[in-house]
Amino acid sequence: MKKRILIVGGVAGGATCAARLRRLSEEFEIIVFEKGEYISFANCGLPYLVGGVIDESKKLVLQTPEFFKARFNVDVRIKNEVLSLDRTAKTILIKNLESAKTYKEEYDVLVLSPGAKPIRPALDGINDQRIFTLRTIPDARAIQKYLETAEPKHALIIGAGFIGLEMAENLHNKGLKVTVIEKLEQVMPPFDPEMANAITRHLKMKGISFKFGKGVESFDAGKSFAAVLEGGERINCDMVVLAIGVSPDTTIAKDAGLLLNTTGAIIVDSKMMTSDENIFAIGDAVTVENPILGDNWQVALAGPASRQARIAADVISGMDKRYNGTIGTSIVKIFDITAASTGCSEKLLKRAGRNYKKVYTNVPNHVSYYPGARPMSMKLLFDADNGAVLGAQIVGVYGVDRRIDVIATAIAGKIPADKLKNLELAYAPPYGAAKDPVNMLGFMAENTLNGMSKTVHFDEVAGLAKKGAIIIDVRTAEEYMAGRIDGSINIDLNELRGRISEIPRDKPLITYCQIGFRGYLAERILRQKGFDVSNLSGGYLTYIQAMRTDDMPVTIEEELPISDTMPNGFALRNTVKEIDACGLSCPGPIKKTFEAMDEIAVGERITIKATDPGFASDITSWCKMSGNRLIKLASDEGIFSATIERGTVGDATNGRENMTKDRLTLVVFSEKLDKVMAAFIIATGAVASGKKVSMFFTFWGLNALRKKDSPKVKKTLLHSIFAKMMPKGADKLKLSNLDMAGIGTSLMKRIMREKRVESLSELIESAKKSKIKLIACQMTMDVMGIAQEELLDGVEVGGVAKFLEDCDNSGTSLFVS
Repeated sequence: MKKRILIVGGVAGGATCAARLRRLSEEFEIIVFEKGEYISFANCGLPYLVGGVIDESKKLVLQTPEFFKARFNVDVRIKNEVLSLDRTAKTILIKNLESAKTYKEEYDVLVLSPGAKPIRPALDGINDQRIFTLRTIPDARAIQKYLETAEPKHALIIGAGFIGLEMAENLHNKGLKVTVIEKLEQVMPPFDPEMANAITRHLKMKGISFKFGKGVESFDAGKSFAAVLEGGERINCDMVVLAIGVSPDTTIAKDAGLLLNTTGAIIVDSKMMTSDENIFAIGDAVTVENPILGDNWQVALAGPASRQARIAADVISGMDKRYNGTIGTSIVKIFDITAASTGCSEKLLKRAGRNYKKVYTNVPNHVSYYPGARPMSMKLLFDADNGAVLGAQIVGVYGVDRRIDVIATAIAGKIPADKLKNLELAYAPPYGAAKDPVNMLGFMAENTLNGMSKTVHFDEVAGLAKKGAIIIDVRTAEEYMAGRIDGSINIDLNELRGRISEIPRDKPLITYCQIGFRGYLAERILRQKGFDVSNLSGGYLTYIQAMRTDDMPVTIEEELPISDTMPNGFALRNTVKEIDACGLSCPGPIKKTFEAMDEIAVGERITIKATDPGFASDITSWCKMSGNRLIKLASDEGIFSATIERGTVGDATNGRENMTKDRLTLVVFSEKLDKVMAAFIIATGAVASGKKVSMFFTFWGLNALRKKDSPKVKKTLLHSIFAKMMPKGADKLKLSNLDMAGIGTSLMKRIMREKRVESLSELIESAKKSKIKLIACQMTMDVMGIAQEELLDGVEVGGVAKFLEDCDNSGTSLFVS
C-alpha cells in the first residue's frame, strides 16, 4: 500500500521507526526531518565524550543520512526544522536552516518524535556563555572547547540526576573541582532517599561536594562568576552545567491542537496514536502507561523510545500491535559504582496510595570466598496482598545490571516477589552464589508475606523505641563498639539462647545485625520462645546508610606529608604494614585494624583495604575515638583504602575532640574493700568539685555492686559454683592487706564506725544520690554468670563501647586494681 509517511525527529525514535517501516514495506515513501546536524546518535554517551572516555564524536553517530538512503531508501533531511502542522490540510511547514527557505510537505501519516529539550529557567544571568546544557553533540563540543581554552578550575553542576552525576564524574576526572547543587535533599530523584545516600557517600569519597535543599536564584557575571542560591549564598565558579531535567519539545503539537497532558507531553494510546488518527508520537515527547500503577507517566529513555517506534511502525503497516507501557528500568555508572532501578520507587507508591511491603539486603555480588566480591545494597518493593513486584533499586560495584534485569523481567512476566526464590539463575563462584541475591530477595519477601518474619525498617525504629520497644544488637562486641543504634543492647547471636532470661517479656523487641540475616535468626529464636519480636530489614548497614547524610566520610584527597617528628616529639616513620581485609564482613576489617595498630610504634602508619560497605564510616569514627590519625581515605572499584598513623592521647593533630576537664571516669577492677572505697571516695570528691563521674565495674570489682539479698536466678552449675566463691555485695568485701582471715577487715570497719567514716554500702548510696553513673560490664556479667536482677537498683549495664565513649569524653580516667 502506497503511503507518504513523514517523521519529525531523527534520533532514537525517529530513525528506528523509519528503518522498521522500510523493513515492512518497500512501497512506503518515507522522509525524516531533523533540525540538528546528526541523526541516530547516542546522546547517552555525551558525558563520556566531554570526559574523554569516548575520544571522537563520530563514534556516537550510529547512522548518517547517506547510509539511510543507501540501506533503507529513506530521505533524511538534516538541518531542516519543522515549524508547524496543519492537520486539516495534512501538511507540515519546514525551514531549511542552511538556506533559510521554508517549504511544505504533505503526509498520509505523520510520526512525531521531537524528543525533549533541556530546561533552562528564566533566571538573571542564565544566558552567560559559561553556562552550558548537554543534549546534543554540538553541546558536548562547546563544553570541550571551553575546557581547552578557558581552563576552568571549578564547575557547578545544577541538578543531581543521571546527566548531572555523569558530568560530575567526567569533569572531576578532567581535574576540575566539582560542586553539585540539588534542590531536593537527595541525588537521583528516581531512587528513594536511603538508597540515594549510598550514591552520595561514594561521590563524596571521590571528592565531589554537594549543596542540597536549595535551588539557584540567579547567576552573577560580575567581577567573579557565581551562582546565587536561595537564601543569598554565593558559590563562585568558572563554569556551570545545567542538568535540571528536560521538557517535551511539543510546540508544534500544542499549536496544532493535539491532546497534551499538564506537562506538555503528547497523550497517545497503546498504538502510539495521538488524538488525531493520522498522527503518531513516540519517545521523550509522549506520556505512556505505567503498567504497575495503571496511570500514565513520562520516561525519557532510549530503550522505550525504540520499542514505541517499532509499535508505531507496525500499526502504520496495518498490524494489530500494542505498547505494553514503560516500567522505567534504568542504570547509571557513577565513578566505580553502578546504580539501577526498575518499576516504582517507594515515594511514588506512597503518592499513589498503594498497599506495599519492602525488604532490604546487603550482599556480595558473588560468593565472598572467591576473590573480588563486592557488596550490593538492594531494595525490593512488592504488593502487600498479592506479592506482585512493584519496583527495585540496587547500588553496588559489580553484578548490579544482571540483577536489575532479572527483576525487571519478573515485573514484565508478572512473577510475584516470593517466587523470585525459585528462579534458576546461573551460578559459579566468580559470578554469583547458589542462592543468588535475587533468590535472597525472594526468600525475604516470602517470609514477610507469610508471616514467618515480622520486619521493621530504619524509619520506624525511633518511634517504636519511644513506645518502649527494646532494641537488641545481635552482632559481636567488636561490631557493636564500631557503631550501633542508640539505645540498643548488645547480645551476640551465639550467646542469645543462654541469655534469654535477661530479655523482658512484656515489651516488643527489635533485633538487628549488620545486614539482616543474623537479626532474622535471632527473631526466629525469640519468636519461638514466645517473644513479640521484629527484625530490622537490611540491618545496621541500611539503617546507618538511611539515617546518616551530613556526616558521611569525605575523601582525604592528598596524603598528608611525612615530617621528621610529630608535634609531641615522637619520630615519624613511613607506612610499615599493608593489611588486606577485602571480602571480610564487619567486624573483620576493624578487628584487623586493631591488631595491626598494636604492632606498630607511635608515628608509624598502616594501610588497610576492605570491601565492607560500612568500613569508611567505621574507620573514620574509630580513628576519632582511638586517638589515631586518618591520613588518607579513598575507594576504587568498591575497595576502600585507609592509611592510618598511630597517634597518642592528647595529640592535637590526630582528630580527637579536645578533652573535657569536667568529667572523670574510674575503672574498678578490684574486689578489695580498701580499693573500692578509695574509688568511691575519689568519685564523691570529684562530684563535689563539679565534675561528672562514671564508674565502670569489671571482673572482680563487679562484686561490689551485687545485692545482699538478690532474687533467685537460674544459673548453670558452673556459674552457681562461681557465684558462691565470690563475695556477695559491698558488706562481704575484704581488705587487700592485713585481712588476717577476716579479723583485720572487721577491725577496719569498727574503726571506720568510730571515726564516723561512711561504710562502703553508704558510700555507694551517696554516689547514686549524687548522680554518679555506676556501670556494670556486660562481658563480665556474661562470664561470671551475674544477671542484672542481682545488681543494685540504678546500676546501668554497658559494654566496652560504653566505657570507651565515657573515657573519650573525660579529662581523666583512673584504673583501680
